Amino acid sequence: MKLTLKTTLGSVGAVVAVGFLLASAVMNYLFGSLLGRTPIEAKVYGAVSVLAVLCNALSPFFLSWAREGKRHAVAIAVGILWALCLTYSITSALGFAAENRTTLAGARQTIQSDYESAARRLAEFEATRATYTRPPRDLEDRIDRLRQEMSELRKQGGMVEADPQGQLLSKLTFGVIEKDTVRFLLVALFAVMVEAGAALGLFAALAHMSAGSEKPVAKKSAKAKVTKPTPKAVTPPARWLPASQRKKIE
Repeated sequence: MKLTLKTTLGSVGAVVAVGFLLASAVMNYLFGSLLGRTPIEAKVYGAVSVLAVLCNALSPFFLSWAREGKRHAVAIAVGILWALCLTYSITSALGFAAENRTTLAGARQTIQSDYESAARRLAEFEATRATYTRPPRDLEDRIDRLRQEMSELRKQGGMVEADPQGQLLSKLTFGVIEKDTVRFLLVALFAVMVEAGAALGLFAALAHMSAGSEKPVAKKSAKAKVTKPTPKAVTPPARWLPASQRKKIE
């Protein structure tokens, strides 16, 4: 029962690790492709980024085997390569997540600013209309257009905070951590989580599965002591015995 449960959970863990690997590979490829000046350079940067992700997933296996075999030079080389690839992958993931979150927050902030600006202009026009007994038709048209514009902006999230998660976490710290700092920490947490899952998830899952499949080696039982048979007493031939005993035997 334990072996079946361990194998099942190990298989699920391997699937989750592959998901982290795919996410990391896509993130690194997209960010790496932005560094190229030409389409070919973009593909080269993206391919190298994907290779770095694969190296992160394979390095724990190579490092473990090198340590088991006591090949210290190989272990040091793998450790250096792993550190370089992991650092590059984390920085790429940070760039991807930061750009994505900043762009999204900036777009929401623009919509929110447009909504607030439209609300101020609407309030001014309505105040102006209150001074007229019969407001001009042009003023009424402006007010109608602004109300329609505000309705569209409201549907796009004009009344919603640009970064609700960052604002909430900042309030939970009673303002000790500012909203922009919270946003940066969330970006860093996301990038490190994805890269750690991609680098260590597959090794952890398969290591448990292989450990569960190994059968314990039975200890060799001590050799049973072989007792030498007791030699039977051999009766000497009758001709060797004295005459008195020879007559009894005969």
